[in-house]
Amino acid sequence: MGGRPSSPLDKRQQQHLRDQVEALLRNFLPQYRVQLAASVLQQISRELVPQEQAGCQLLHSKKLPRVREHRGPLTQLRGHPPQWQPIFCVLRGNGHLEWFSHREEYENGGRPLGSAALTGYTVLTSQREYLHLLDTLCPDSSGDHTQEEPDPLLEMPVSFPLFLQHPFRRHLCFSAATAEAQSAWRLALQGGIRLRGTGGPRGRSGRDGALRLLAVGPTPSLFPYL
Repeated sequence: MGGRPSSPLDKRQQQHLRDQVEALLRNFLPQYRVQLAASVLQQISRELVPQEQAGCQLLHSKKLPRVREHRGPLTQLRGHPPQWQPIFCVLRGNGHLEWFSHREEYENGGRPLGSAALTGYTVLTSQREYLHLLDTLCPDSSGDHTQEEPDPLLEMPVSFPLFLQHPFRRHLCFSAATAEAQSAWRLALQGGIRLRGTGGPRGRSGRDGALRLLAVGPTPSLFPYL
């Protein structure tokens, strides 16, 4: 078809091509043997070891921060009329406080007598400081104290109190048996408060909100925790 016919290679050209092919194989064969061996071993491994089902490929999010769970016996001011009553208190790792009638009730998975998320609470460990706070939140407009009912906090003073005060929610009044237990509970409660995003409203607006809450509550008294 008009093309130039090819001619057989002479010995010199044949040797040149042979040398090039041998050089290429010398570089290629070692890599091929390694990859072939790895592929064969991988295939054998897949046949011998059962393959797990493919799981979720999304990265797991970090665990939410928690506090160390704290529990132990306390007494709580509660009831009508309010009295100091023994309870078993548990601070959960998520900053949620629960109290039970006794330890066995907690260990058996019973329902707590009450519970509270510690968001916005403040811990007070002085009975005088807490009573002063109540006087600030609920001042006596008449100024006449002669007809007042006896104050349970004054009638039954406690040595190691733990008062949880909140500007808009029910106050919680506990008492520990020893100074060591009071200190341990104070640290645990403060940790739970920090975990729950502490602080809550402060200043005059918080006090006014507490007064409004007390004014419309079902039991308007000096004891918002009842």
